[in-house]
Amino acid sequence: MRGKRREARGKRQEARGKRRDTLLKSQGVCGAILALPFLMYQIWIFVSPGLFAGERRFITFVIASSTACFAVGAVLAYWLVIPLAIAFFVGMTTD
Repeated sequence: MRGKRREARGKRQEARGKRRDTLLKSQGVCGAILALPFLMYQIWIFVSPGLFAGERRFITFVIASSTACFAVGAVLAYWLVIPLAIAFFVGMTTD
């Protein structure tokens, strides 16, 4: 009887640890995403005085187009890829 209790307690503690790890990882990713605009601005403020006017225009174009491509990719992932992935993984489960 005692062996079963210890085994069940070990599984509960392992599940708590996994939940905590997942929470910390997701908070880290969200923090990095929220801090990214500020970090990019600080890098731009540091680098821009050393650039020629043509280089500034090019970098501005690259940053704007990269942001647009990221936004389009995020929207496609949210509306197309994630629903298909969830449907696939739910279909893989066994009852």
